[in-house]
Amino acid sequence: MNIFEEIGRRVFASRERKVAYIEENIERWRLEGRLLNEIRKKLRISREKMSQYIGCADSVLKRFEAGLYIKRRKVIFNSYVTALKYIVTRDVSAINGLRRQ
Repeated sequence: MNIFEEIGRRVFASRERKVAYIEENIERWRLEGRLLNEIRKKLRISREKMSQYIGCADSVLKRFEAGLYIKRRKVIFNSYVTALKYIVTRDVSAINGLRRQ
């Protein structure tokens, strides 16, 4: 086998692993994306504003909420959850501040 055949074999094997990874996780990603999207909408936060909080492109957040494959999914997920926690804590603090006045 020459070097080009070996490279081709490895690339094909890598694609097969990626496809298998996506197929194994797609349903969970869709559920997570749908739930986070609903929470974001209930808090009346635009996708554009949330992408600014997270530090990613709006198109990446759109794919994330749709449950599609994106690179660095764990980073986006963790940033999304952290941003939601911050927003809720900030809003609760503001409401509590109004009650004290």
